[in-house]
This record gives sequence, C-alpha cells and structure tokens, in this order.
Amino acid sequence: MPELPEVEITARRIEEATRGATVESVLAPGMNVMKTFDPPLGPVGYPRMMDRNRKPYPTKDGYIGVLVYNDKHWRRFFTGIGRPDMAADERYTTISGRTKNIAFLYQFLAETLATRTTTEWLTFFDEADIPAMSLTTPDGLLEDAHMKAIDFFTLVDHPSEGRLRMMAIPQTWSRTRPVIKRLAPRLGEHSREILGEYGFSTEEIGKLVAADTVR
Repeated sequence: MPELPEVEITARRIEEATRGATVESVLAPGMNVMKTFDPPLGPVGYPRMMDRNRKPYPTKDGYIGVLVYNDKHWRRFFTGIGRPDMAADERYTTISGRTKNIAFLYQFLAETLATRTTTEWLTFFDEADIPAMSLTTPDGLLEDAHMKAIDFFTLVDHPSEGRLRMMAIPQTWSRTRPVIKRLAPRLGEHSREILGEYGFSTEEIGKLVAADTVR
C-alpha cells in the first residue's frame, strides 16, 4: 500500500525537528574586543571588562562574586548602603555615565564589600535582586550548600576500587534526562562485550585474550 502523503510529511517534520547538529565554537575569537571605529576612539578593550577591580571581592570573612550592572541594580545598591546621594548622581544613573567612571565605581564597590561578611552581603543582594554568590575553595566545594542541595556529589562502592565520590550530570533536562547507569569500568571489564558487538565470535575473542592482545 503506498504511503499516505500526510504520513510522509509528518515523518519528515519529525526527522527535521529531532535531527542533531554539531556545533563548534572557538573561545578566543568570541573573547576578542576590536576597535569598532576607524580611526579608533580609544584603546582596545571594554573599560568595564578591563578594570583591575572587576573580580571577586573580599568580604570580612571570605569572597563574593557580584554583578551590579544595570540602572536598577546600582540604584538599589546605593540606596541600600545608605548613599542616596550616589543613587541620584548623574555620573552613576546611566550606563554611559558609569562606564566613564567605572574605575572609581569598582574601587568603591571593593571597599564597601569589605565592610560586611559574605552572608550579610548575600542577604542584602538577594533582597535587592542583584546577582551574587559566595566563592569557595576546591576543598570547600564538597561542603557547598548548593552542591549539597542538588545532591551533586554522591558516594558509591566500587567493586575493586572501594569507596568513590561521583559527580552528577551537571545539566538539567526537560525530558530524556541522562542518568549514570554504571560505575567506572575496570581494565578489560567490557572487552568481550564490545568485541562481540563488532562481530567477533566467542572463539575469536578467546584467542585475542589468550594472546594478550586484549584484556
């Protein structure tokens, strides 16, 4: 029976919608900042990105990463720390004004953040709806509250290696979520299985193992 046209069209649409694609990306070109104008209006680089104080900031008891970025952010920040005068200052009320004075602003931010603890600042920025997070060390990562909340690290018993710490898959999926179905294989654990999938007979695999070609 000939295939119905609507069935064929639907099949093609499904194929197109589910077809995968390979995406290659090179980091360096994406990070380049060119001189847009010719002749150039200034040195290469975006002042906000190039300022030496654009980095994690020390607090009283650690470090914090914060992005006070748009007009609302800065207005809330200035008002929240008791500096309404800066919130109304024309040098800081627009992106163009802040860019011209970004070195001072980032220095001011660094000095201000050093006056409270990380927890105090996280509470402040959360209430102000300004993106911020605490920084941790590699050792402290295992005790990080967020990592614990999402069960990122789990302990498993490996049959030959003993107790191991495994990391979860670091993405969330709306459907067909990948799961870790097996532990790290031992040397040669799946050799026979894989060779069988490639068409080797049981006898051929036995000879390869006997000759120490595979394990």
